[in-house]
Amino acid sequence: MSYAQFTVPRGSRRLVDLATFLDEGGDLARFPLLDALAQAVVVERPRQSEAERRLVAQWCREQVDAWLGGEPADHATRMSFLPRTPEFMTALLWQADCLEDPGLASRLEGLLPLRLRAKYRRATARANREVCVLV
Repeated sequence: MSYAQFTVPRGSRRLVDLATFLDEGGDLARFPLLDALAQAVVVERPRQSEAERRLVAQWCREQVDAWLGGEPADHATRMSFLPRTPEFMTALLWQADCLEDPGLASRLEGLLPLRLRAKYRRATARANREVCVLV
């Protein structure tokens, strides 16, 4: 099943959470923002403290809730330069899902295409070496 099969007609504001997408046999390789999602989950998530994960997940969900509610982006409370597309909002939702559920994050990582897994494992190893050098 491709990501496109989970999308709804243009103009509709409904998203599918990551667990449902995967449980229904969704094909991650077809998700247009998989590279960015993989970086957020594989590289950035392990670097964050539990408190940081909660804050980022909350921020992601606030952006998605505002979009689902039809609220316009504004400079005071939201990052108005973010693309407000179903794909981007889905990536934010899935990032929040992974930040809140370590098991789901591991499941996502295990299902990533090999090229992305290798790319971000190298990036993580490189970042870990840089941190060790700075300490």
